[in-house]
Amino acid sequence: MEPDIAKILRMKKQDQSDAMLSIFKGLLDKDVEAISTAMKGLIEEVNRIANDEEYIRLCETNLNLVRSLPEDTAEKIIRSRLKAQADLPDSERSRDSKNLAEALKNVDRDGKIGKIIQKIGA
Repeated sequence: MEPDIAKILRMKKQDQSDAMLSIFKGLLDKDVEAISTAMKGLIEEVNRIANDEEYIRLCETNLNLVRSLPEDTAEKIIRSRLKAQADLPDSERSRDSKNLAEALKNVDRDGKIGKIIQKIGA
């Protein structure tokens, strides 16, 4: 069953986090390509239905989840997320990049995710 992104966008922060963690758990045993494909679909749906505030809030939720993962798992998710972003059409990629950067600025105060992004070479 596909996740109801519109419903997830309207959830309270903890409920949103729980819903996204459930989605992440369903992806972790897959390879980067499969995770990236799933994430691309999710990003396209969020881009279609969310305003920037909702978009950034969901990115913050996801980044906080990634921060809680072991580094090798976090790296796999980040690598997949960045690949998904790179595969988006230009207009969607631009909006996603802007909103993801804003969320990263709000969440990654100690630079943990930034260091993983640098390690990946993105």
